[in-house]
Amino acid sequence: MPDHEKAPAFVDAARGEAQRTELFLQSVLDSLKDRVNIVDENYNIIYANAALAQSCGKSRDKLIGETCYELYWGNERPCEVCVTPETFRTGMPQHTAHWETADDGSELYIEHYTFPIVEKGKVKYVIECLRDATHRKNQEHKAREQALELGKRLNQLRHAYKERQLIREQLLHAERMASIGQMASSMAHELDTPLSTMSGYCEMLIESIADDADRAKVQSIAEQAERCQKIIRNALDYARGPTATPEPADVNKIITDTIALMDYTTRVARVKVVTEFADGLPTPAMDSEKMQQVFLNLIRNACDAMPDGGEIHITTRRDGDSIRIVVRDTGEGIPEADRDRIFEPFYTTKGPGKGTGLGLSICQSIVRECGGEIAARNAEGPGAEFVITIPLPD
Repeated sequence: MPDHEKAPAFVDAARGEAQRTELFLQSVLDSLKDRVNIVDENYNIIYANAALAQSCGKSRDKLIGETCYELYWGNERPCEVCVTPETFRTGMPQHTAHWETADDGSELYIEHYTFPIVEKGKVKYVIECLRDATHRKNQEHKAREQALELGKRLNQLRHAYKERQLIREQLLHAERMASIGQMASSMAHELDTPLSTMSGYCEMLIESIADDADRAKVQSIAEQAERCQKIIRNALDYARGPTATPEPADVNKIITDTIALMDYTTRVARVKVVTEFADGLPTPAMDSEKMQQVFLNLIRNACDAMPDGGEIHITTRRDGDSIRIVVRDTGEGIPEADRDRIFEPFYTTKGPGKGTGLGLSICQSIVRECGGEIAARNAEGPGAEFVITIPLPD
C-alpha cells in the first residue's frame, strides 16, 4: 500500500491517543479537591476542573471563555494581589494566600498557586490552583494557641515551684526563729533572778552608804539593773504570744513598750525615735501583743530604710470615731512601683536574706482583725509614713 494511503490511519491513531491522554488528565484534575483552571495571556479561562465548576455553580462549558477576575471576584481588571500576572512576566511559579468569605458567611483561607505553560520560550498559559487550607490554618492556629497555653502553664508551674521553695524557706526560718525565741525566753527567765538580786542588794547598800558620790554610783547600778529587767520583761511579754480575746488597750503604752523593746536596735541603727502622743485617748479593744508586733515591724522597717541613721516620728490622736497613728521615717520613701504591692505576702524590696516579705502583710492582717486599716504613702518631706486607723467602740 502506498505511504499516502497509510497516513490517515496514523493520524487517527495519534488523534485517539491524544483524546485518551486528555481524558486521563481530565479525570486526574477532576479528582482533585483543589480548584484548577488554565488561563491565557488575556486571563480567559480555557480549562476548568470539576471542583472549580462546582464552586462557581456553573457547568464546565459555561466557564470556558470567561475571564478569571470577572468570574471569581466580579472585577473589571486583574486583581492587584493576584500572582498570575507575575507568572506571565517572570515565567516562575508563584504563591500567595488570603482569607475570603464564603456564600454561607464562613471565613475560608485560600492558597493561590500559579504555574507557567511555556511555548517557544514564552509563557503562553498559566495554571491557577486554588486550595482551601482553612482546616490546616485553623489547626496551625490551634497548635499555636496550645503552645502559648502550654508556655503559660509552664510559667505558672515555675512560679508555683519558686513560691513553694520560698514558703519552705520561710517555714524553716520561722522554725529557727521559734527555737531562738524559746532559748531567749529561757535566758530571760534565768537573767531576771540575778538582776532582781542585784537590785535588792543595791537598795540595801544605798541605805548603808554615807558618801553621796558612792551612793550615786550604787544608785546608777540599781537603775541599770532595773532597766535590764524591764527590757527582759517586755521581751517575755512579746514572746508569750497573743491573748485569747481582744481587750481594751492603751495604744500609747503599747507604742512606748515597743520602743523600749527596740531600744538597742534603734541605737545601733543611729535612729532617734520621737513621739507625740495625744492625752486621754480612748482604749479600743485589741490584742495588745499582736498590735505590739505591728509597731515592732514598722520600727524595724523604718530603721532598715535609713542605713545612715535618721528619725522615726510616731504620733497618736483621736480622729472622730477612731484613733489615728502615724509612723514616719526620714528615709528615701517608697518607690512608686512598689507602693501598691508592699502589703502583698512575700513581696519585699529588701535584698536577699534581709527580708521575708511577710512583715507588712502580717501588720495589715493584725490591724484588720480589730476593724482598722493601715495605709502607706510618701511623707510631704523626706521618707515614708504608715497610717493606722483603729475604730473606737460605740
